[in-house]
Amino acid sequence: LYVTDKTKVLRIDEKGAVDVLAAADKFPVKPIFLNDVVVDVETGALYVSDTGNADGTGGAGPFSRCGGNLGGGKVMAKLILLLRGVNVGGVKLPMAAFRQMLVGMGLTSVQTYIQSGNAVFDDPGRADLLAGIAAALRERFNLAPALFLLTAAEFDLVVAECPYAVQGAAAGTRVHVFFLAAPALLDQPALQALATTEEFTLTPRAFYLHAPDGIGRSVLVEKLGRHLKAVTTARNWNTMMQLQKMVRD
Repeated sequence: LYVTDKTKVLRIDEKGAVDVLAAADKFPVKPIFLNDVVVDVETGALYVSDTGNADGTGGAGPFSRCGGNLGGGKVMAKLILLLRGVNVGGVKLPMAAFRQMLVGMGLTSVQTYIQSGNAVFDDPGRADLLAGIAAALRERFNLAPALFLLTAAEFDLVVAECPYAVQGAAAGTRVHVFFLAAPALLDQPALQALATTEEFTLTPRAFYLHAPDGIGRSVLVEKLGRHLKAVTTARNWNTMMQLQKMVRD
């Protein structure tokens, strides 16, 4: 946690210990009354606003970079990793070994959920993270699944845009979210012709499906790949809610 105390920035660790991350002399202009703190998670840089004097004059300006980067206190980005098509159809990925692989890459607070390839972790800012994960999966498990890496904010947005959240809350296995690797092309009339009780919605980030009768015998689901031109990975609403909870805990 990073907070301001008039002319300095304090860092508070998970045990409550406090130290001075940036004193007044770390700013390009002597601060008068520091206020908001913003962290660039890509570079680890910390920016702080200065409201100045009571009349709004003086100070270090709207946002100034202080003290270089955060070094040992570098901000961790909470990320969600989804793998397509693991532990189905003979493609095996042991979750314990998968977690060990991620930890070995320098990621922390690594958790997985069920066997379908879902991981939540803290990233200290490793360069080319997605490429590194793909390489590690090839080298250690001889697997090359499609990977979907989302920030907590991106995941929350996919949840928020679901038009079937109410139905999902009532029956979580009847609502499915198909994450898109890129904006998709959908032959909507052809897919609609296959629907019986199903409802679906396409956004730039996801394809949402409400299947009140389940997906096991759904002709629409069986032929979805013919009409939705995109690389996807799907999670039901129960899994979505659990992953969101893991990110927030």
